[in-house]
Amino acid sequence: MKDPLKKDKIAITGDFGSARTPDAIKRWIELNGGTYTTSITSDTSHLICSKAHWGKQVAAVKKALCHNDIKIVSYDWLEDTLHSRSHKRETAYLWKVLDRT
Repeated sequence: MKDPLKKDKIAITGDFGSARTPDAIKRWIELNGGTYTTSITSDTSHLICSKAHWGKQVAAVKKALCHNDIKIVSYDWLEDTLHSRSHKRETAYLWKVLDRT
């Protein structure tokens, strides 16, 4: 699938390692048709969040939780979507699901 992120407006919060810098993630999102945003708004579709930031419930997470339509997912969702070249369903990557296991 070309542009698997074309309908998505994605923000990030947390540290994902030295190879996964915010600039690199922004580039990957945009090269795959998505929009990268630095703020959480009602038109944000996803917040890619580190486990540490989810656990601390940082400001970005709290703001995203106020919007029912924003999916708060692990970095694995983005990686799996990019590797498969198709938009992965978010359910298995949602922090509210992962946190229960």
